Amino acid sequence: MTASINASTTAGVVVTSDTSGSLALQTAGTTAVTLDTSQNVGIGVTPSAWNTAFKVMQLGQGGAVYGHTSVPSTYLTSNSYQIVGSGTENYIANGFAAKYVVNNNAGTHNWYTAASGTAGGTISFTQAMTLDNSGNLGIGETSPSSYGKLTIKYASASLDAIHLTNTTTNGHQWSFGDGTGGTAGNFGFYDSTAGATRMVIDSSGNLLVGTTTTASGVSIFPSFSSSGASGIDIKHVSGSASGVYYETFQYNNSLIGYISQNGTTAVAYNTTSDYRLKNTISPITGALAKVALLKPCTYKWNADGSDGEGFIAHELAEVVPQCVTGEKDAVDKEGKPVYQGIDTSFLVATLTSAIQELNTLVNAQAAEITALKAKVGV
Repeated sequence: MTASINASTTAGVVVTSDTSGSLALQTAGTTAVTLDTSQNVGIGVTPSAWNTAFKVMQLGQGGAVYGHTSVPSTYLTSNSYQIVGSGTENYIANGFAAKYVVNNNAGTHNWYTAASGTAGGTISFTQAMTLDNSGNLGIGETSPSSYGKLTIKYASASLDAIHLTNTTTNGHQWSFGDGTGGTAGNFGFYDSTAGATRMVIDSSGNLLVGTTTTASGVSIFPSFSSSGASGIDIKHVSGSASGVYYETFQYNNSLIGYISQNGTTAVAYNTTSDYRLKNTISPITGALAKVALLKPCTYKWNADGSDGEGFIAHELAEVVPQCVTGEKDAVDKEGKPVYQGIDTSFLVATLTSAIQELNTLVNAQAAEITALKAKVGV
C-alpha cells in the first residue's frame, strides 16, 4: 500500500507499508521516518529494538556523531540547542554551552562544556565528564578507568577537588583537596565558614587533626586546645565485653601490645609476654644489690614548676637499661632536644626479685633469732 501527497521525483511526501508491515514516511524518494510493527520509531534511520519491554525512538544523524547549530534569535529565550547532522559546533545563546554524546562503539557517555559566546558563533567544547562502559566516572578526566571508579581531576591552585556548601544558617562549607584547604601534595578537609583546615593527610601520609603541621616522627597527630576536651576518645557501648581490644600495637603483622577493657570500670595496658615467645628463661639474681643502686628523687618540672618524683632517665639507664628509651643529650638534625623516656613497668620484675631476696634474708634472720632465744632460754 502506498499513499502519496504531492508525490514527485524531487519533492513530496509518500507513506508506504513494506512487506514487513512497517510504515515509512518518505520525502523526495528517501525514507525519512519509519514506524515498525513493534511501534519503534526511527527518524532518518531504521529503528533497532533495544528490549521487547520498551519502545525505541531512534534519531539518525546523517553520518555525523553529533552537531549543534544556531536558531533565529526569536527562539533563544530558553538558550536551547537544535541537534542536526553537522560536524561544526555552534553556540546559539549567551550563557552556558554544553552537549552530551554517547559513543556507541565504546559504550561511553561524554559530557562537554564551553565558555560563554555569541549566538550563532562557532565554539570549541571541552570534555568535562566521562562515564565509561565499566561504570567508572571521571570529572575533568577522560580516562577514569586508569585511576578508579570515581576520578576528579583539576588543575587550579585556588580550588579544591570537592567542595560541599551548606546554605542553612550557621552552615559550614567543606572542601577536600590541596587548594584552599592546605598545601600542594596534601589532602585537606577545610571549613571555609570558620576559615580553618580541620584535618590534613600530608604528602608523607601523616594524619593531622586540628593542625596542619606534625611533630617530628609522628604519623598521627591530633591537636586540641580546650582543657575540657580529649585528644582521642575511644568509646565502647555494647556491654561489658571484658578483654576487648581498644588499641593494638603490631610489628611486622605480629601483635606486640594492646590496651584492653578490664571489666566495666578499668583498662589493662598489655605488653606481649607469652612463654612461647621466649627462650633461655632464668630467675633474676642480685636484684637487691641492683635496687640499692637506684636513685629515686624528687624534682620540679621546668614547664610549670609542678612537683614530681621518680628517676632521672640516664641514671636509671645505668642500672636497668630496659626501662629507658633514647640517648642522653640527644638532638635531632635541627639541633632540637630529643628527650629520653622511662617505662617504670620494667622495674617490676627487679623490685619483685629484690623483695623475694629480702624476704629470704628476713626469714633466715628470724630463724637465727629464734635459735638464739632458745639457747638463752628466752
